[in-house]
Amino acid sequence: MKNERGVVYLEMLIGFLPVFMFFLGTLQVADASIAHLVVEHAATTAARAAVVVLPDDGAYYKDEDNANIDEFRDYRQSDVERAADTILEANPRLDRSFANVLLDKPKYEEREVVTANVSAPYHCLVAVFCPGGLTITANAQLIYQGAHYKYEPSTGWASNAANHGLDNIRKKVGEYKEKKRQEQQNNGKQTGDDKAKDDDTTKPDDETTKPDDDTTKPDDDDNDNDKNDEANQKKVDDLRTALPPKLRDVPIKIDPDLPGSTVRVHYTHDDKGRITGIEVRVGPDAKARHIADHAATIKTMQRYQGVAGKARALVNRFTAWLSGNPKAGPGTLAWETKREVEKLTAIIENRQRQLDDPNLTDAERKELEKELDSYERQLAEHEKVLEDVTNEPGRGYVAAKSAGESARDVAQREYGKDGRTVPDPPEGYHWSIDNNGDPIVVRDRVQVDGQEIPPRQYDSKTRTFPVRPDNPIPPRYRDDKNAINGTHPATSADIEAKALARQQAVTDVQDAREEVDRLARVAKIPPEVDVKSADGNKYIEDQIKAAAGDPVKLKQLQDLATARNKLTAERAKLTQASEQLGNQMAEEYMDAHFGENGDIAAGYDKTYPKTSTYTPGKSGEFDYVYTKGQPPSEIIIVEAKGASSDLGSANTDAGKASQGSPEYLRETARKMASKETDPTLKKMWLDIAAGKKSAPSVRYVVVKAPVDGDGKAQAGQVSEFDLSPRTDPSTNP
Repeated sequence: MKNERGVVYLEMLIGFLPVFMFFLGTLQVADASIAHLVVEHAATTAARAAVVVLPDDGAYYKDEDNANIDEFRDYRQSDVERAADTILEANPRLDRSFANVLLDKPKYEEREVVTANVSAPYHCLVAVFCPGGLTITANAQLIYQGAHYKYEPSTGWASNAANHGLDNIRKKVGEYKEKKRQEQQNNGKQTGDDKAKDDDTTKPDDETTKPDDDTTKPDDDDNDNDKNDEANQKKVDDLRTALPPKLRDVPIKIDPDLPGSTVRVHYTHDDKGRITGIEVRVGPDAKARHIADHAATIKTMQRYQGVAGKARALVNRFTAWLSGNPKAGPGTLAWETKREVEKLTAIIENRQRQLDDPNLTDAERKELEKELDSYERQLAEHEKVLEDVTNEPGRGYVAAKSAGESARDVAQREYGKDGRTVPDPPEGYHWSIDNNGDPIVVRDRVQVDGQEIPPRQYDSKTRTFPVRPDNPIPPRYRDDKNAINGTHPATSADIEAKALARQQAVTDVQDAREEVDRLARVAKIPPEVDVKSADGNKYIEDQIKAAAGDPVKLKQLQDLATARNKLTAERAKLTQASEQLGNQMAEEYMDAHFGENGDIAAGYDKTYPKTSTYTPGKSGEFDYVYTKGQPPSEIIIVEAKGASSDLGSANTDAGKASQGSPEYLRETARKMASKETDPTLKKMWLDIAAGKKSAPSVRYVVVKAPVDGDGKAQAGQVSEFDLSPRTDPSTNP
């Protein structure tokens, strides 16, 4: 008879395992369902806590002035999170250290719906079904009632004492014990002095002040502090696990002065301002999830620290090379590159300090990382220059390349605040930046077939690009074969340098604008007040006068006024940079085509402006005047336009007229004559203004130096205005 015992065991295992796995699966589903109920209850609790805590008296939340009432932040946020954590603690498989408690809005008003969202990592009861764990999410909603009354500042003392009473009591006890200790020392010393009168041997003071059996024991506060230190260290160790392994050597410090669960990434620096270390400071209620959110910032700051160190080392290498090559002074490529690296080093360290801003958004941090990529590439280029360095002539300028926002990005930031994407301009147009730092729509070309392409603007309400209304008498353009039309390459080092300088000026204006906006929020300027306008300036001046008795408010307003003045100065620099770019393009074009060896017509001399140095453009003057012959028999007037600059206008006898129109030509010729001291040129302008036959032949052109959406110089565009008489000057035929 065969032994069938093994067959029976096998059959039992085949039948048992599916049943057992089904049992475990059912158990796991039930446990996960229970965990989900707990998370749902935590979400409900968080919503209930939010509608109670957010409108509550700020004296309970270290916000005695109620500056952050109705806002989900600082200690109010910590209390809402603590309410949810208390519920999550009921289930040991929910990791509340990495739980996330969010509200759908940062601030609420009365009768709004509060949506609380809670998510928590769940460690499965049966790991075989979900070895990596799960994340359980739930949300709950309640109506936000708000507070129907104002909290009086005087009522905050009781709640403040309740909130911080223990700390105050410990402080008072410590002061009392210290006072008693001093009294005992004084009494003991006095006793020893008295005894010394009767005894030749006096015991040391520490023996005379030896406490009796009923003397106070060592300060309990010290012991408490030791225990707190141990507790803090344990908490720090727990927090450190939230960081990636490569970042766990970054020091973490619990700072009781930080509100709630705040986490800030600080830097340390030496006496020269060079960044030497990074430290993470956290509030007393911070949890692992809060510090994990800052891992990317820590990593970026460390990267900046490394790039800044590389930049400083490169400066030292250039310094060493230049010291051994005394001929490589100002004007050489090596000397200018060293200055560029020095400036780049300062920019990198400034950007690293910006990472310390606790209000930095993810988008702003990503922008800083984008800039860092550009800085690393620039350093690599400069390092290559050092490797192949020569005494060749430099470019004549020193400027760090800006990796700032493109014009399209600025338009999205300015006009996309409602969350919608700003559309691309119509074909033939592109986004650019004007001399106020504002995004505008500009034309790729000025005219086609003698007709001007209409200028457009962006309507943020309709998100369309309507034609910009042009009230002045518009110009016409020549399109015959003899017209001065064409392009000019933007490849010269001077044009590239001036375009680069302008783009840096754009970045400086944007930085100044953001600083004004930030200080306006600090000073609590109403959003309807445009502090960057003339009316806004008057408003600030009036507020400064009214705040004479409030030093804090006065300082905030004065800082805002200073920042506004800086913005005005930066805008002026941007205007000059745009003018210089246009002037450079105009001069290069005229030299190439109308100079001594010009390929169109040679022999023209620049008679205006009389100086070769840059002077800002003035109303009532042409940008450039080129003449031929003595007295002049031919004259070319040039309007130079850089970047997004467009044609200006002036009031004439026929009404407001645009540059390039015959009316503008005659009016400006009269003004030029009034300023001219040379009799021959004065007569020339008077003849042109009067339209006399004795006037020289006049050709009037515009030279534009456009830039693309990133601020890079594009090929110059040259067009000649049509000065022939027209029946209706208000329209183009």
